[in-house]
Amino acid sequence: MISRSKKEPQKYAQFFEKINHYSESAWKAIQKKEWPTVGAMMNEHQKLQYALGVCDQQTSRLLETLQKNPHVLGCKISGSGLGDCVLALVTSDFSWENNEFINIDTQLSIQGLMNECS
Repeated sequence: MISRSKKEPQKYAQFFEKINHYSESAWKAIQKKEWPTVGAMMNEHQKLQYALGVCDQQTSRLLETLQKNPHVLGCKISGSGLGDCVLALVTSDFSWENNEFINIDTQLSIQGLMNECS
């Protein structure tokens, strides 16, 4: 991506401005506990990841599956490279029982993410 960004600096500058906008908007929504807005910002951010070409086919299929579920407010890749992790923000009534996903319980607060798995 670095070599591509050097060839088209203005295009990538726009991508990074949008990423910053979605991140800031999500942070404001987290502070207000506006979870549907947080989910929407995650989805918009993920669209930029697709456009940047940093999401492989297998991860894309997982994201598409998650996005079809009405209890998923938003999802996106996280990590370096092609995204070594998928994050999904789900409603409290989401059931993991009938899904083929790995669930790691966490809590999100102003202080940051707290992992509750043992």
